[in-house]
Amino acid sequence: MEYLIVISIVALATGFSSMYELIIPTIKTLEQEDPGNIMLENKTLTYVTCFLLSVLTFPLLLPRIIFGSDKFKHRLLESFKDVKIPT
Repeated sequence: MEYLIVISIVALATGFSSMYELIIPTIKTLEQEDPGNIMLENKTLTYVTCFLLSVLTFPLLLPRIIFGSDKFKHRLLESFKDVKIPT
């Protein structure tokens, strides 16, 4: 039982860290570069979705947050720019 609590705490800490280190700066850059992007129409939904995904994938994100990766941030920004409304 204690292991689950520790894993949950680490997952939540990774979620908050990824928001602070990766998602929020990427969204702010996206606002400047592509203000008409669909990711910016409902920022609350974008933040909640990214937070939940970062909590679920915390083992993969933890090294990116601890060691920092500008390349990863750039790729994240490029993937956010590619989001379009399907027609």
